[in-house]
Amino acid sequence: MRLLTLGLLVAVRFASAAVVEDAKCEQTGPNTYRIEFRAAAGQMPVSIYASSRADRIDRAEPVLLARSSPADVTVAGAAGRVYFHLKPVSGPVRVVSIRRLPLEGAPNFRDIGGYRTADGRYTKWGVIYRAGALSRLTAKDYDYLAPLGIRLVCDLRIDRERANAPTRWAGANPPQILPETIDTITWVPEGMEPKQRMLTVYKRLPFDASAPLADMVHRILKGETPTMFHCSAGKDRTGTFAAFLLTALGVPFPTIREDFLLTNRYLVPEERAAELAAETQKRLKLDKPPDLQTLRYLLGVDADYLDVAFKVINEKFGSFDGYWREQLKLTPADLTALRQKLLED
Repeated sequence: MRLLTLGLLVAVRFASAAVVEDAKCEQTGPNTYRIEFRAAAGQMPVSIYASSRADRIDRAEPVLLARSSPADVTVAGAAGRVYFHLKPVSGPVRVVSIRRLPLEGAPNFRDIGGYRTADGRYTKWGVIYRAGALSRLTAKDYDYLAPLGIRLVCDLRIDRERANAPTRWAGANPPQILPETIDTITWVPEGMEPKQRMLTVYKRLPFDASAPLADMVHRILKGETPTMFHCSAGKDRTGTFAAFLLTALGVPFPTIREDFLLTNRYLVPEERAAELAAETQKRLKLDKPPDLQTLRYLLGVDADYLDVAFKVINEKFGSFDGYWREQLKLTPADLTALRQKLLED
């Protein structure tokens, strides 16, 4: 009977979570957004509330009663980040926001909120961010970031990278910045073709990233959030970090892979391929501009990279749970506490 009861509880959770699903948000103008979602039968219209907070609605009236998806929303007077709370006729409210923050000096600065876990919960918005180097953040960027209240920044670069592109936080209430070094530069053999070189990097990342990842988890458990972690481009060390964290939270691997590959959209968009190829040819002193595939090997990411990192984990530890215990030296209690911190109720 107990097993039946637990099964029913799980079924109820999935049923309630499925009222509003697949919510996505893109900013289309200074105060305009396009919101896409899927609502269960009988749940329209969906009331869309705009809020400055992810954890509560701070406006009395919805900005729109959406009778179909996608819905175009205008939020007048919104100077900073907006979170949208989608309230169906009945059932839980679903929160959604833009995934990439519109910063002038950091094109790959992203929120890992809003991802559904295997048990039907969602990662919280506005709590964990991932990014590339912060050295080019502008005054306007710092004005945008200030209300987010970031308390901890984990810098995954080596000393040479930090010296070449130092982070000089210009905003009020600066976060603690930790030099959580992961070296994927100095030890990689020269002369490898680009993809093989990156596969070699990713085979080592589960081990090279383990100490800083475990440290960050402990700090999150102590309440040092919102947290942001970054490297130079925000794609390899940062992408692996994000994938491991999302795995710990119970997000399915196909979703994790999609998040990983978003880097290509933001760092190597097709419309800028020719420009980026010319810049790369000059910087690397190549005979000719690289094609789009090679460009993405150099500037972006490939699904095979992430696959090989998890293959190494499964071969060495049997599962991610084994990696969590044996390599990260974290406990099942740590995992439960982390999920309580970073997942919606």
